[in-house]
Amino acid sequence: MDKNHLTRKRRINSVKSDGSIEEMARLIRDLWARRAERQLNNTEDRALRRFTDRLLREWSVCMGLDEEEARHQMQNILQKSAATA
Repeated sequence: MDKNHLTRKRRINSVKSDGSIEEMARLIRDLWARRAERQLNNTEDRALRRFTDRLLREWSVCMGLDEEEARHQMQNILQKSAATA
């Protein structure tokens, strides 16, 4: 993610208005990785929680899982992704 907080905020707003699941997933991945390196600011933290919850609802419906199982799967994928980055 960009080092400039205003650029990151614009990206979050862009994903919020775009509504693309793919862009939302990329943003979650990037915010997750950023959080592993340093503390997120309030805007980033709220965005990560809001977009993660939204994606988890989509994921659980599509995969026929309860949200906790979907959350567990997502966290495993994000952890593996962060380990290889």
